[in-house]
Amino acid sequence: MSLTTWRHFNFFDLTPIQDPALAEDGSLYSDPGLTALCPARSSIFFATTNAIVREFDQSFNLLHSFTAYESDWSITFLRYLEGTGLLLTIAEKIGHGPVIKLWSLDKRDKKTNDPHLHSTVNVSNGDNTFPITAFDISNDFSVIAIGFADGAVILIRGDIIRDRGSRQRVVYSNSGPITGVSFVEKDEGILTLFVATINKILTVPTTGKNNGKPEKVLEKKGADLKCTSFDPITNNFVVGRDDSISFYNVASKGPSLVFEIPKKWVFCYKQYVVLVASNTTPDTSSATGNNFSINTLIGSDSIYSTSRLLIIDTGNKYVAYSGQISQGVKDIFVQWDRLYVLGTDGVLYQFDEKPLEERLNILTQRNLYDVAIQLGKSLNIDKTIIMTIERDFGYYLYNNGEVNEALEHFIEAIDLGNTSQIILKYRESQYIQNLTLYLEALHDKGVALKEHTTLLLNSYAKLKADEKLKSFVENEENDGKFDYETAIQICRQSEYYDLASFLAMKINESQLVVQIKLKDLNDYKGCLKYVASLPVDEALRILVQNSRVLLEKFPYKTTLLLIDLFTGKYVPEDISDNSSETNKVDDENYLTRPVLQSYRAFVNYMSSTTASADETEELKPVDYIKPTYQPPRPRLIFSSFVDHPNEFVIFLEACLEAYDEYDGNMKDKKDILSTLFEMYLSLANKSGILATEKKEWEDKALELGKQSKEEIDSNNVLLLSYLDNFKDGQTLTEQQEGHEIDMFRASVASGDIKTAIQILYKYGDKEKELYPLALTFFTSSKEILDQVGLEFDYVLTKIREEKLMAPLQVVQALSVNSVATVGLVKSYLIDIITKEKTDIENNNKLAESYRAETEAKQKEISKLVHDPMVIQYTTCSACKTSLDLPAVHFGCKHSFHQRCLDSSSGSAAAITAGDGSAVQCPICLPDLETIEAIRRGQEDVSERFDLFKLALESSESKFKVVTEFYGRGGMEQAKYILQ
Repeated sequence: MSLTTWRHFNFFDLTPIQDPALAEDGSLYSDPGLTALCPARSSIFFATTNAIVREFDQSFNLLHSFTAYESDWSITFLRYLEGTGLLLTIAEKIGHGPVIKLWSLDKRDKKTNDPHLHSTVNVSNGDNTFPITAFDISNDFSVIAIGFADGAVILIRGDIIRDRGSRQRVVYSNSGPITGVSFVEKDEGILTLFVATINKILTVPTTGKNNGKPEKVLEKKGADLKCTSFDPITNNFVVGRDDSISFYNVASKGPSLVFEIPKKWVFCYKQYVVLVASNTTPDTSSATGNNFSINTLIGSDSIYSTSRLLIIDTGNKYVAYSGQISQGVKDIFVQWDRLYVLGTDGVLYQFDEKPLEERLNILTQRNLYDVAIQLGKSLNIDKTIIMTIERDFGYYLYNNGEVNEALEHFIEAIDLGNTSQIILKYRESQYIQNLTLYLEALHDKGVALKEHTTLLLNSYAKLKADEKLKSFVENEENDGKFDYETAIQICRQSEYYDLASFLAMKINESQLVVQIKLKDLNDYKGCLKYVASLPVDEALRILVQNSRVLLEKFPYKTTLLLIDLFTGKYVPEDISDNSSETNKVDDENYLTRPVLQSYRAFVNYMSSTTASADETEELKPVDYIKPTYQPPRPRLIFSSFVDHPNEFVIFLEACLEAYDEYDGNMKDKKDILSTLFEMYLSLANKSGILATEKKEWEDKALELGKQSKEEIDSNNVLLLSYLDNFKDGQTLTEQQEGHEIDMFRASVASGDIKTAIQILYKYGDKEKELYPLALTFFTSSKEILDQVGLEFDYVLTKIREEKLMAPLQVVQALSVNSVATVGLVKSYLIDIITKEKTDIENNNKLAESYRAETEAKQKEISKLVHDPMVIQYTTCSACKTSLDLPAVHFGCKHSFHQRCLDSSSGSAAAITAGDGSAVQCPICLPDLETIEAIRRGQEDVSERFDLFKLALESSESKFKVVTEFYGRGGMEQAKYILQ
């Protein structure tokens, strides 16, 4: 493959640094004495003649220089040991073996500021005087490999970092010169040495004795000097020959890349391989035989007039940079994430790789999207960037008419979104196949929306791909990858009802399954069977909503399922087991279905009926299972039995019979009894019923009322009996308390005045509310008032005597219509007014007396406080003898001997305070204590709002309660709060 067949891109910016005069003796780079260089932490070290090492910063300003060896030694290799602060130098001298020195850059001589000499290793290669041609050190700096021009490789092993000594041995010997050595560490931590000679590539072990033999010869073709390099990214040993670039691992030779150009230097940088080729043929006469020297092996490029430098990406197979260098190449190194090439003419070339975004833009601007994608993947860049290129590549292909090829790249860019734009490009009918593929990819990646599922299913329908549609829907691998609700909707619209039902079952949408079976498939049997397989909560929810439809088609099977569900005996059936099918009884045909009027008859019928002739297993009785859970309230399903009274009676009787088994709620039992009583009477009054059948239903109602008189609601019994003209219904409640008002209302509703008056006289004293009801009833019409006669006065008198209604309430009740006149209530009103007038007068007199008494007390208090008092008492109030000193006089006009007060039995404790200073009259003390007790009671009342509220709620006269609490001080606390 010639160079012209490769794609060329300008991915590097070249900056020549023109020979600045940095050295003391002139130009630095063009100095013919420059023998070695290496990058360090933040600087570059150069070795020149006289064994001088110079250090320069990033701006190539001289930082320091020192002499590393004697002046007749030449430094041929420099290496900074990363992370240790040590600089390794190798120097040679004719007639002497090489010497390795380690310099500590962190430790400096206080006087000269030169680095501290850390350690020295003398390399022994026998008596030969051949120069070093190759050098490498392991990553942990414990092993050094040195290759010589005579074909020997010496391995130096030891802890040279800590200066603890080292051992040397020849690990390989060959007749030809060594052109390259590189260490590689295997996965197991074993260190192996790649060795290149002029005629072979091999590996040498670094542990054990190998007697100078290679571990494995990888290829019997060698490499020229400087034409080998180690790629740390792939751990491959890279060899450049005039016709190819070859890659080797520790086990074997890897791939070779045909690249026909004469190569004089190979250097690995990032994912690139840097190649230097000469445009003229060198004179190698001085490099034959044993006349190798430092200048011929390291500075041999100086004899070339011009050189060509190529930076190639061998993985993606393109040339990232191609350019000319005016002279040969003296060295190549990497520092500050830049590539530097030092020319023999003293020019330092700086190569800056363009930003990745700019490199990708270069490729995409030239429509080389495939190369950009390959480049991005090789660099493991953000997937979003790669997908963006994929999308742009798709647009490019689509606009050029390559619709099918563009689709592949659109699919790769799905995660970017904006899928609607792609879908619009393939919306036309001729692209339906492509659209289907794109929609399938959306679902595979889990990013499909409802609209995508709709389009995909519609696409399957347009393509008549029934099997593909069914496979897509039923495939378990697609679970959760699409919107089931939308898929169900599409299947229903496309009349794939079975698939819609399958999907609804898959996502446990029981309500939707039932809708499909009832509305789309009209599969009532299948629906009933499916409901019978659901958990109890789901089955209950479904039947509450749909049992009316199922009762129309299969009344007995539905009733049986409802009985099981509402009596706690429901057990979900296995829907895949045909033997447990709910459809045991064929009750779809109403002509052959018997009319059952009781739960017992229903049990017998269901237990004795089989599904078909080949099914001999009989249904078990519906009541053989004990409740396994607390059943729901039967009232939930009552409305479903509209137009199915017989089935409703069967259901109610079953629930009533099973009630005691599960200890149900008493309210539910009352609902069942009342409803069952109503159904008995309703069936007894059904049109067209025979007299004997009517008597049977009435007997059932009467028997139910007698057996359940404690639980059944007497009000409902009376009302239902009246509505259905059931005369015996009233007898069911006569022995029960609390039925008086209902009986009276029933008589009123039926217009039976005589019975109403009898109930009033019989129960009026016990149930006072009958009198206000009678007052309203008697004045409801002129005819009724004429019939009751004096009974009206009797009722009015009872209301007045028992204070059942306020006068205003009586007047309001009578003023509803014009039946009652003023003459009827004249005497009643006069008595009321007279009594109230008398009460008002009495209250006014009482208030006046209280007012006079209060004024007298206030005057007396004022006199005691402000007027002086003259003491003229001569008799002791205790002993009734003449009063002599010492004596005690009180403001209450009682006087005592001092001795009488002290000797009074129990008086001292009562009349003295805690400190003995406060003295009270023993005669008046009881009255004072009584007043204080009343006062404390008033204070307690003022803080007890709950007592006030309770008294207010339980009293008939609210105003009276308020005034009493006000008089007892109950409002004092409220007054302070308001203030």
